[in-house]
Amino acid sequence: MTRTLYRLTLICTLVAASLTVFAQTTPSTPGSSAPPPVIINPMSVPAPSVLTALRVISLQSYPVLESQLKLTDAQKPQVRDLLTKAEVKFRPLIEAQRKAGRAFVEALTTKIDEARLISLGQAAAKADADLIAEKVRTLNALRALLTDQQNADLNKVLDRAAMMWKMGPGLPPGTPAAAPVPQHFDD
Repeated sequence: MTRTLYRLTLICTLVAASLTVFAQTTPSTPGSSAPPPVIINPMSVPAPSVLTALRVISLQSYPVLESQLKLTDAQKPQVRDLLTKAEVKFRPLIEAQRKAGRAFVEALTTKIDEARLISLGQAAAKADADLIAEKVRTLNALRALLTDQQNADLNKVLDRAAMMWKMGPGLPPGTPAAAPVPQHFDD
């Protein structure tokens, strides 16, 4: 009984909080409208990290790669072994990337001289670059294990992984939007 009463109280509180937020974001007088949305110039927003395009080069993505690339029985252990060995190399690079990024972000809110802040930003960028380089090496080693058709399928997987980058802010004016990539490749 106490649990039920507690759950009912919790649900009522959550509903009341949601209604309060809704009431604060809804115009209070009839006929008035909310301010127009702010339009952000895409050229003023940095592009997302290119690491998102390489997120499929990981051991966690092996099941996706296995099914999308239709790996043969002979290729499966080779690809799994390649990605397992790569994960050992990725781990310290990812930790260095997170550590450098955390140091930079924490320094943003402290009183720190410009040169030190720039140095921390450059260290974060170098950590990203080191991880990108290792992922590219692994990608090239993976490509060497695949047939031409599998490499074409891998390009589709990479294209889908890079979609956020391709469609994100920061594209030059007049750049055509990329066509959506199908989720399944049943050619």
